[in-house]
Amino acid sequence: MKIINHFVRLMKNDNAAISAEYALLAAVVGTALIAALVIFKDELSTLFNETKDSMQNAV
Repeated sequence: MKIINHFVRLMKNDNAAISAEYALLAAVVGTALIAALVIFKDELSTLFNETKDSMQNAV
């Protein structure tokens, strides 16, 4: 119960609430970025390998 009471008190403070919202937003953006990298890992790998090959052939 102490943790819940502390959290409720923290959320009543406007600055703490804004900080918590920014932290939540950062967590969502980070999770979305990681999910995108996992989903597109094969395409990204192909893109980087093609770029590497292209650069090697240009030299």
